[in-house]
Amino acid sequence: PMILVSGWLGYRNVAALQDEQDRHADNLAANIMQAVDTELVAHIHAVQLLAGYPMLGDPDHWQEFYRHAQTFIETYNAHLIVTNAEPPLRMLLNTRVPWGTVLPMHPVPKGRSAALTAIETGKPAVGDLTFGPVARSEVVAIGVPVKRAGAVRYVLVATYTVGQFRERLETFAVPPGWSFSLR
Repeated sequence: PMILVSGWLGYRNVAALQDEQDRHADNLAANIMQAVDTELVAHIHAVQLLAGYPMLGDPDHWQEFYRHAQTFIETYNAHLIVTNAEPPLRMLLNTRVPWGTVLPMHPVPKGRSAALTAIETGKPAVGDLTFGPVARSEVVAIGVPVKRAGAVRYVLVATYTVGQFRERLETFAVPPGWSFSLR
């Protein structure tokens, strides 16, 4: 009987420790998600503001917009892409390269596309991780529709490298042996 009681008490102690660890993990994950969400919302609002610039609706003024976009790059550490709103999506402007550079097609991730979702819904969207052909690395994109006369004419996309998110996530203290990933 003593062995059974000892085993049962040991099991309860381990289960209580596991429950405490699970609660700690849930709280840590919630804090990380909140921080990432808050940062993304701030970036979405900034991209929405840029999407409303009158010069963005007229390709003749995109070089001027390109120059104004440099401030966004410095402030938000993200680059901007303008794409057409009709598939197949083509990059028309990309701040990662000099003005006038010939650009490739806009990448379409295997999962959710920020640009296509923004076109379909008429609202800002965050896409799944994809390889950026100009960035030459994996990027996360925020797509915001550029509407003129009530119709989506273009999509303004802000791209962030995975390294930028990694740097942000590394500011969180996690217990030894723990890890987390952004999905």
